[in-house]
Amino acid sequence: MGLAMWAKCGQALPEAGVSIAPSTYYAACNRPVSAPASRDEEVTAVIKQIHAENYGVYGVRTIYAELVRRGGVNGRPVARCTVARLMKAWPPCYVV
Repeated sequence: MGLAMWAKCGQALPEAGVSIAPSTYYAACNRPVSAPASRDEEVTAVIKQIHAENYGVYGVRTIYAELVRRGGVNGRPVARCTVARLMKAWPPCYVV
């Protein structure tokens, strides 16, 4: 759970009569980044690079195809659904 979520919980939960132990809050703040989250950061950086190299016109399918041609990210394959999920999360403005 990210810090933004904890900030929301810190306001909403006491209003609902639920409390969060301080140790739970600080444990979440000091927790290292998970392996899937760090992998997502690596893949997102490569996706943004491919998108920029191609003048911002590549969509999910073409970026996925380019990743397959390149052999994935750091030698590991990336699923098309992962590319779609990560591209949905960052805001390139697609204007038709």
